[in-house]
Amino acid sequence: MLQRGAAREQRRRIVRAGYELAPVLEAAWRSFARPAEDLRGLARDIACPVLFAWATRDQLVALSRSRPAIGQFPRAQLERFPAGHAPHLETPAAFEASVERFLASLS
Repeated sequence: MLQRGAAREQRRRIVRAGYELAPVLEAAWRSFARPAEDLRGLARDIACPVLFAWATRDQLVALSRSRPAIGQFPRAQLERFPAGHAPHLETPAAFEASVERFLASLS
């Protein structure tokens, strides 16, 4: 999932903490199946700009499956990064630059 070299240390920390993280990850995955946890219906009411950072090589979450939800945000902006799942860890410089541009556009 964390394919780029910049995420190497974080990947190692995650692997080392596997047994500790397993219950948290299991709970998160189970929550995806509960209707009460589906917050997509609230997206239309979010008036502030929202930046979505997308990893183009994500093998877990396909952009095509998430576009309908992203499209519900009235002021959504989508940025793509050549990463496996976590652009902020795998492409930190590009991610930071993107966030800075996004924040600058708000003033």
